[in-house]
Amino acid sequence: MTKNQDSRMILSFGWRGLYTDHKINNVIDCLAQVDARNVALDITAMGYDDEMLEVGELNERFERMIKIANKLIRRGVSVEIILPGLKSHVPSDPDYTKYIKKMYKKATAIRATRLWVDDRGMDLFGQLNRKDMLNFYKAISKIVHKEKPKTLLGLIAADHDHYSQYDVTAVEIAETLSGGKRVSMAFEGNFVSDRDRCGILNAALATGVNKALADKIELVPIMENYHASGYIKSAEATQMQSNINQIMGIHNMQLDCFDMAGTASEHENLFLQMHNSFLKQRLKLEDYFDVPANKLINEGVQIVIADDGTTDIVDCWAQMLWRMGIPVSFVPVSKVTSHSTMDWPYILVGRGPLLLKHEQLEIIFNAGVIMDCYTAELLQAEGYSEMLGATVGRPIKDVQDEILSYQGLAAPYFSFPTPWINVLEENDWRLIDPIHKNCEVITTLATKNCKSTTPGAVKFDNIEKNQRCIILPFTVNKHNCFPLMTIHRQRHTRDMLTWLVRGKLPCHIEKTPDIVPFVVRQPDNKKMIVALLNISFDWALDAKLNFGNLPIKIKSVKDLDEHGKLTREEFLQPQKYLDYQYIQLNNESAIPPMQMLILLIKG
Repeated sequence: MTKNQDSRMILSFGWRGLYTDHKINNVIDCLAQVDARNVALDITAMGYDDEMLEVGELNERFERMIKIANKLIRRGVSVEIILPGLKSHVPSDPDYTKYIKKMYKKATAIRATRLWVDDRGMDLFGQLNRKDMLNFYKAISKIVHKEKPKTLLGLIAADHDHYSQYDVTAVEIAETLSGGKRVSMAFEGNFVSDRDRCGILNAALATGVNKALADKIELVPIMENYHASGYIKSAEATQMQSNINQIMGIHNMQLDCFDMAGTASEHENLFLQMHNSFLKQRLKLEDYFDVPANKLINEGVQIVIADDGTTDIVDCWAQMLWRMGIPVSFVPVSKVTSHSTMDWPYILVGRGPLLLKHEQLEIIFNAGVIMDCYTAELLQAEGYSEMLGATVGRPIKDVQDEILSYQGLAAPYFSFPTPWINVLEENDWRLIDPIHKNCEVITTLATKNCKSTTPGAVKFDNIEKNQRCIILPFTVNKHNCFPLMTIHRQRHTRDMLTWLVRGKLPCHIEKTPDIVPFVVRQPDNKKMIVALLNISFDWALDAKLNFGNLPIKIKSVKDLDEHGKLTREEFLQPQKYLDYQYIQLNNESAIPPMQMLILLIKG
């Protein structure tokens, strides 16, 4: 086994799989089958244990954990221990604080290379403050490093909004725990089921958001979320999730190896077999780039909000986009220039049109713009209907659902409804009526009588002026943030933004909307990876990969298969049409369901 493989996967086992000798032997056998070298063992059973264990039970668990760790270490396995973290509803409970300190001191008796502070049990609403929180973690760090100076301390983070309400970040906490040593933070990937074809994209989003927030520390995505309501995730899907992490430059991952009953598998673990068989592929990915992982550039859509000073609307958009992992910049409308955006699309909000000059509007529409009906109505009143491709008309009564009715955007969720009953007032809705042949309806409104014939949002491709815009049929405000944060609306929003800026992206897919590209490149643009993930339930046969605003001139394209073999296939070499290059996928390069085609590109 290579050194690189040692750092690749940490296999995680919960207490419910360790509390009998039979289960322990089962775990050890499972690890031996896959030649595992890194294991994380949880001292508690979240959802089953009391908040504080009885003294006798706690002592018994630590005695058993010491024996298990010693057995594994004798077999060459590195052991890490997962312990409970902060409970936000007990900020000043001396008993709980004393209990935690005692637990971490006991944990130093285990021959573990790292202890994980697991904050996933933290409540969203608590009575903490920044000072109390940081003092709690400082106390843990002091206890551990006094007893075992070389032991690493890492954080298994709760969702970021659990921390932001207390004016602290997960990264700060991870740094506090580290005691000046290597800083490490684990987080859940939130992808537990194959039934939602876009679930894997949410896992990729979690990785992207955490990488953007903490690109200078060791990140450890956790796969197989045992808080889920069912264990219905295929080995192939988990492997693709692992591949995405790898492509994004994250090489250490943690895999929860238990089913919902908390018992180790008594059968062959299909994912771990696949994981080992893909080892050579992953080593190739890790060694391909010439720069450290934290220097790589993950290509994707960014957005600029043309800020008119209406703080509540701007904050609403910013929060929604941030939660989707989309980088946001802010430019006061008075300072919009051709150099203010780097060609990323705009969100035009509030009364912005009244503050813009004509040449500034041209800049915004050239970049691509999305707006709500209130802003579009102001533009119409100023005489800019031709730029909109549509007119903004009367209020719409009794809107109950908005249906995703355009298959080119959020294709897996075509015909999905967004319930709007009792969310917005009648005056918040407007009839958007296309007036140009290139203006298309992308959502349809269902009113009280369940008639789904009323146009909703529209997109306008002004080919003559090379401008694109999207108009939403409602006013964006704090009341409709929540409906727009459902999984299918997040995908729809991301696809709208991608459509706006498509020609300016390094690459985009035509004909097959269920293929999602992941693009990573070096800062010097000499090397790039393009991974095409098929989230459909069908084979992707006829798709076109267009290279648009590519930062490199392609010299060679090689296909990396699951065995780590690089081949230069003639049918995967780019063809040229006018001023851009493309690759036409055919039967020879068809992508199976929940699989990916990985292209290594040199310029």
